[in-house]
Formats: sequence, C-alpha cells, structure tokens
Amino acid sequence: MKKSFSTSKLIGALVIGSLTGAALGVLLANNKENNSRKELVNDAKDIARNLRKKAQKKAKSISKEEWLDKEKEKIMSHVK
Repeated sequence: MKKSFSTSKLIGALVIGSLTGAALGVLLANNKENNSRKELVNDAKDIARNLRKKAQKKAKSISKEEWLDKEKEKIMSHVK
C-alpha cells in the first residue's frame, strides 16, 4: 500500500514546526533583561482570568434567561 503525500500536510507540519520552534526559542532564550518567560506566564494568567470572568458572567446570564423563560411560561399558562 502506497502512502499518499499531500501539500496541505506538508504545510501544516511546517507551520506547526515553526510555531513550536519560535515558542521554544522564546522560552529557552538566555535573556535576563527581557524576562520573556515571566511575561508569558503573566499574560497567560491574565487571559485565563479574563476568560473565567466572561464564562461566569455568561453562565449567570443564561441562568437568568432560563428563569425568565420559565416564569413567562407559568404566566402564559394562567392567562390562557
């Protein structure tokens, strides 16, 4: 059985390899003044904190919407 080789797989592998190499280069660079690792960690924590807040806010709004829908149904059942 012959394995097929596609251009999209090659491009995908090159992109993934390039991104991995860039990330490792930033993380492993010996740069005392820049503190790249600390900045990346702090940025990741900020992103996670913001996502958590947005998810909690969305969960609360969904709960309120569900409650309102149930109350509307109760009222409409009494009106009919």
